[in-house]
Amino acid sequence: MNIQAEGMGRGARAAGLLRTDASFSADAAPAGTRAHTIAVTGGKGGVGKSSISASLASVLAQRGERVLACDLDFALGNLGVLLGVEPTRNAEDFFDGIASFEDCLVRYHAPGKGGDFDLLPAGSGTRDLARPDTGRRTGLQAELLRISYDYDWIVLDTAAGIGPDVLEFCLGADRTLLVATAEPASLTDAYGVLKALDALAGERGRALTTPGVFANRVADPEQAAQLTARIAQVAERFLGRRPKLAGWCPESLEVSRATAARRPFAATSRTSAASRSIERLAARLGSELSGVTR
Repeated sequence: MNIQAEGMGRGARAAGLLRTDASFSADAAPAGTRAHTIAVTGGKGGVGKSSISASLASVLAQRGERVLACDLDFALGNLGVLLGVEPTRNAEDFFDGIASFEDCLVRYHAPGKGGDFDLLPAGSGTRDLARPDTGRRTGLQAELLRISYDYDWIVLDTAAGIGPDVLEFCLGADRTLLVATAEPASLTDAYGVLKALDALAGERGRALTTPGVFANRVADPEQAAQLTARIAQVAERFLGRRPKLAGWCPESLEVSRATAARRPFAATSRTSAASRSIERLAARLGSELSGVTR
């Protein structure tokens, strides 16, 4: 479903904010109330960040918040697939100048009451979009800044890796979540993202809130704490940063079933342990950012 009929007027209050050099961050924003932005990343592909992003967006929407989820893996988008959305437009059409930003948004309708949110889907299989492009990225940042005054939360589901299209959006977000599993490669890559992000912040002279770790597919809170401690020990030694555990999600059949059904697992079974983990994450983010000027 195209959101044209529902949202052609979105962003009108900030229509004059479109700038090619705009950065999606508080210091680039004019006065007013804008959305809190959460970047969900992890370095390694396959750690579940898109699934976490979809469920976080759904839980925030269940709380009555206005939510926009953005798939930032421009060349191989997965968020729309996970949600069972078949859009007529996606971010590629915006980049190509075929459609406006609003025309590329779709409305995701969650099962049951509440949990609906807007989605910016990405394309799939276009090689040019796999290459970093400063103009494309800053254009999207400007649009996100412009439209952020019509939302309470924007959830950014980044691509894998540490390319500019990942780091720039993480640096501009209010909070970044490092999704990691107990696999050694995942832990290494999560630290790699933190290292690269720290270096970029230093180069730009920008303040960076240390990303939180979201431990995915772990057995219990103890394993989540151990996973986080391993990343934190290395980060503290080499970067002077000690990331904290932002939340954890157990390995769960509910998650697998929701993925197969192409739904956010937090909207499929709201009483499951996995769903409750996202509710705790949403509550924590709300508490941390409640006093942040936006």
